[in-house]
Amino acid sequence: EAVRDEGPRLDVGVGVATGAAYVGCIRSTDRLIWSVLGNTTNLAARLQELTRTHDAWVMIDAATWEKAGGAARGFEPCPALPIRGRREPVDAYLLRRKPDAEPPGAGRAS
Repeated sequence: EAVRDEGPRLDVGVGVATGAAYVGCIRSTDRLIWSVLGNTTNLAARLQELTRTHDAWVMIDAATWEKAGGAARGFEPCPALPIRGRREPVDAYLLRRKPDAEPPGAGRAS
């Protein structure tokens, strides 16, 4: 049985985008840094930022919605969403926060 801490809650939003990205290790003289670059990565970061203003736990792009199929239950459409740094709006889907609700997957033992 999971024991819950009654301390402050970690309140985060998640942005997910599906597509091509550059993934790799960047080497400096004293360390290795893994990084992910590209339009898909930037879109995921922008969707994550928008979870705050749209009161959502998770925001996903249309490509993720299509690939997830029936697994993306509970998501609401958010069409023609303006995205900072993009000329064209993006169709997205969001999983809205509910008052006093736990985030998806909360309380699950890993």
